[in-house]
Amino acid sequence: MRQEGNEMSMLLFLILSLEVFAVGLSGLIASRHFLIMVFSIELMLVSSTLVATTFYYYGVSSNIGIFLFAVWAVMASEVIAVVAVYRYLQRADTGMDVKKLSDMKW
Repeated sequence: MRQEGNEMSMLLFLILSLEVFAVGLSGLIASRHFLIMVFSIELMLVSSTLVATTFYYYGVSSNIGIFLFAVWAVMASEVIAVVAVYRYLQRADTGMDVKKLSDMKW
C-alpha cells in the first residue's frame, strides 16, 4: 500500500464513486430523453474508472491499465455512436424521447 494511514481517504474515493454511479443510474432510470440517458451512462463509466484509479493508486491492484484503456475506448466509441444517432433523430424530425423511437422504422 502506498500510504498506510490513508484507508479513510481510499474509502472516501470509493464512496464518491458510488455516489456518482448512483446519480448516473438514477438518471438512466428516471429519464426518457436520449441525451440524458447517454450522459448517465457516461457518469457510470466515469465512476468505474474512478474506482479502478483508486485501487491502482493505493496499491490494491497493479493491472488496471488494460481495464482503463478498455473503458476509455468504450467511452470514445459511445460518443461517436451518440453523434450519429443524434443526427439521425434530428433529420427524422422526432424528439429526443426514447418512447418515440419504438414507433420509427429503421
